[in-house]
Amino acid sequence: MIELVDVRKVYTRGDSQTVAVDGISLTVAKGEFVSIMGPSGSGKSTMLHLIGALDTPTSGDVVLAGESTAKMGEHALTLFRRQRLGFVFQFFNLLPTMSALENAALPALLNGVPRAQAMERAKTLLDTVGLGKRLDHRPEQLSGGEMQRVAIARALVNTPVVLLADEPTGNLDSTTGAEVLRMLHETTRAKQVTLVMVTHDPSAAKIGDRIIRLKDGRVVTDAA
Repeated sequence: MIELVDVRKVYTRGDSQTVAVDGISLTVAKGEFVSIMGPSGSGKSTMLHLIGALDTPTSGDVVLAGESTAKMGEHALTLFRRQRLGFVFQFFNLLPTMSALENAALPALLNGVPRAQAMERAKTLLDTVGLGKRLDHRPEQLSGGEMQRVAIARALVNTPVVLLADEPTGNLDSTTGAEVLRMLHETTRAKQVTLVMVTHDPSAAKIGDRIIRLKDGRVVTDAA
């Protein structure tokens, strides 16, 4: 489902260069849950952004669902992200003027799905994550854990093949974080969605099928 082929990412500022990702090659199977760990500056978020086509590698290739992102133009990449990928971030990024249902349905609406169908998809997903009775609540009326559940439903509403999560429990207490992780794992496993999660929390990382540890932009361990 995911293949990185000798991927490098170098950031240039003036005369200095920073190698954020240094020649990483790996594969992730369909339906696999992979946790990425490493110290600050190890390249975790950069690697996630490259997998999610939010950034482009300096060299090498990222292949998603059999398609080379290196061969896509910007318009094709935008469509691919919108139609095939889902994203969950630490700070939820919900629109404050919209209800939970509207927030969850938004990516489908932006993707041209008819409103009634988009709302039904979102409602089904919110039911799945335990928010069937909170559909009309706005973010300010929800707890942190509930907002992250809305974000998970939103990320899944377009039926992505890959879900990317960047510190999804970093803004939650340990109990709520564990519950959100359980729900994220169960929901993606049931739908056979490939999940790649960046985390600094060893207990969160253990929920995955395997843990990839980075240091200085390189893979130092990759084990179940």
